[in-house]
Amino acid sequence: MNRTVLMAALMAALTWCGSGKATAQDRRPRNVFKLSIGPSLVPSDIYVPILVPTWEGGIAEDGRLEMKGKAGVDVAASYQHLWGIGIGVGLDYTFSNTWFSNDYGRFTHHYIGPSFVFAYRGWKHFGIEVAAGMGYVRSRDMSYPAVKAWPLYKPRPFKEIAEPYGENGIGFLTRLGAEYRFNEHWGIGADFHMTTTQFNIVQEVGEDGQVVNDGTVRLNLLVGLHYLF
Repeated sequence: MNRTVLMAALMAALTWCGSGKATAQDRRPRNVFKLSIGPSLVPSDIYVPILVPTWEGGIAEDGRLEMKGKAGVDVAASYQHLWGIGIGVGLDYTFSNTWFSNDYGRFTHHYIGPSFVFAYRGWKHFGIEVAAGMGYVRSRDMSYPAVKAWPLYKPRPFKEIAEPYGENGIGFLTRLGAEYRFNEHWGIGADFHMTTTQFNIVQEVGEDGQVVNDGTVRLNLLVGLHYLF
C-alpha cells in the first residue's frame, strides 16, 4: 500500500511539473536506452539446510542456517519509448549476483519484463522518472548447505552435497530515476530499483504453520549511460 501511495504522489508531482512545459518535452528524443551497473542488497531472510550424517551413511537435515550479508552487484539494461506528455512504456532486464558473507555460496537472478513509465524531461539538461512493471524471474541458487559434525574420515565437500538448482517466479519492479543530459543524445543517470520476487520456495514458516516468506526483496542503486534517439 505504501508503495502504491508513493507511486501516485510521484506521478501527480511529475504531471504538475510538466503541465506548462509540454512543448519543451516534445523536442526531446522519444526513445531512451540505458545500460547501468551498481550495488545491491537483499534484506529478505534466506536460509540453507544444516546437514548431518546418518548411521547409514546418508544425509539428514537438522534445522536451517540464516544467510548473512546478501550483498551483490546488479547489471541492468532498459529501453523505453515516451510520448510528448512524458507517459511511455519500457522493457527492463536486470542480472543480479548476490554473495553471502558467511561463505556459503551465492545466488543469481534474471529479471525481464515490461514497464509503465512516467517521465519529465522538459528541463534543458535534467530529467526525472518513475516506473513500475511486472516480469519473469529466473533464480539460480548456488548456495551450499551447512555441514554439521561430519566425520573426518569421510569428508563431504559442499559441492558434492547439493547441486545448484533454479526456480521460476514473478517479479514486481519499482524504479525511481534521474538523468543529466550532456547533449541531445547522450547522458548519465542514476536509478533506484526495488524488485519483489515471488517463488515456490518456502523460506520461513510462522508459528501457526502459515508461510510468511516465499520470495525475496532486492534493493539496488544503478548508475549508467543513457542514449536518447
